[in-house]
Amino acid sequence: MYKHIIFDFDGTIADSAAAILTIYNEMAAQYRFKPVTEEEYKKLSQLSLQERFKALDVPFYRFMLFRKISKEFKRKYNEHVASIPFCDGMQDVLSHLLQSGIKLSVITSNAADNVADFLQPHGIHTLHDIRSSSGLFGKHKTIQSYLKENQLRPEDVIYVGDELRDIVASHKCGIKVIGVTWGLDPKELLASGKPSFLIDQPDELLQLVQ
Repeated sequence: MYKHIIFDFDGTIADSAAAILTIYNEMAAQYRFKPVTEEEYKKLSQLSLQERFKALDVPFYRFMLFRKISKEFKRKYNEHVASIPFCDGMQDVLSHLLQSGIKLSVITSNAADNVADFLQPHGIHTLHDIRSSSGLFGKHKTIQSYLKENQLRPEDVIYVGDELRDIVASHKCGIKVIGVTWGLDPKELLASGKPSFLIDQPDELLQLVQ
């Protein structure tokens, strides 16, 4: 049995796609990004992260604004957090795992405060840790720090995420990773990263980690 399970947040625990689309379009005019319809958003999910930026006509130099944009996005996200639902079945899965004694944590590119503000009203306030990773591609560094600070071996931990970049980050750290198909990235894109496991329903998590 694993000692620690690390979860991604958006698309894995929280069904935040609608809120993210709303916030993106609120910010699109300000930063001269291309606005996106719900149908276009679904099509974007079929692309890699780099291809999504290209489809949105976001040139590389605009990444210089990333910290500013990210900070504003996280602030706006908190304004929506009370209306964001759980991904179907995930609240029960988290509650069950907490009762089992396995330490649960979240490592996300979202703000740690947003995660806490989402979970606590639902009675989930005993997670081991919630950490915000730096940038879109810095999650592996945050995972490595987590392993070191908790004196964990790679085999003690498994990560759960809905994006290809979650799988890539986990591979860089030498830990197993479960790709979940109910989030942002489609099953085919997740499979291309060769996750340790690929699941379609939250209750499958319980079979894999206990």
